[in-house]
Amino acid sequence: MAEVGNTKEINHEAKIVSRERIYRLINQMCDAHMKVIIRMKDGGSKAVRATFDHVLGRTLFFRDISIKGLKLLRTAKVLKIEVLGMPTRVMFICKLDKQSKGVIGVQLPSSLVSIERRGTTRYPTIPQKMAYIKPYDLSVESTKMSAPPSFSSYGDMMNWLSVADMSNSGVSLITRFPGIIDNWSAGDELKAQLFLPLVAPIDVDGTVKWVKKQKIRIPSSGLERYLHQFKVGMEFSDLRDDQLIIIDQFLLNLSIGDAV
Repeated sequence: MAEVGNTKEINHEAKIVSRERIYRLINQMCDAHMKVIIRMKDGGSKAVRATFDHVLGRTLFFRDISIKGLKLLRTAKVLKIEVLGMPTRVMFICKLDKQSKGVIGVQLPSSLVSIERRGTTRYPTIPQKMAYIKPYDLSVESTKMSAPPSFSSYGDMMNWLSVADMSNSGVSLITRFPGIIDNWSAGDELKAQLFLPLVAPIDVDGTVKWVKKQKIRIPSSGLERYLHQFKVGMEFSDLRDDQLIIIDQFLLNLSIGDAV
């Protein structure tokens, strides 16, 4: 562990303890109206979205909190807050002080923790935020037992693969129909379209890094039941800056998860 001035460094984690520096950083976040995710420190998976607003005395105010979010925070005492959109993962613990319509006030924290992010942090997709890969030049014989069901109204969507998780360097794809990936192996080059919510499809080039078969247990009463699924790791290559901006925005939305 090394300590420089009022910042303590532990491995890839830095703890800022200088009151003046904390105050300056918090005010900069307010000026930029940065987004945060708020969780209750005593546990629970529920999270609340909010926006930095302003500092008054020793109280930090957040706005843009939904009615559901205010209800979740109604009985909270100590909050764990993560700042979004930072190059490192910045978090702090604080006590809830005030609450009104769409706004809460918390006591200024005594420290900020900054944790170095992995270079390629992967985020799982969720049903409300799905993504898909449509490979070019992929032809699956609909008569094969391993092919997905074919419906004329679906067009070529039968050959799309769901994105299970994603980073800005690649995706993990998933399907229950091995006929789609029968001819793929590590090292193969792929040309495809990436479909993300509310944006035009993105043309992406990439390389297959691995192909895996998984056996998944299905919870049920009585007999043990299983299904097989197939996953493919695809690494992107030569993404343009404008494509990276779109992908990074989607990753930011995934990092928020299902916060209200």
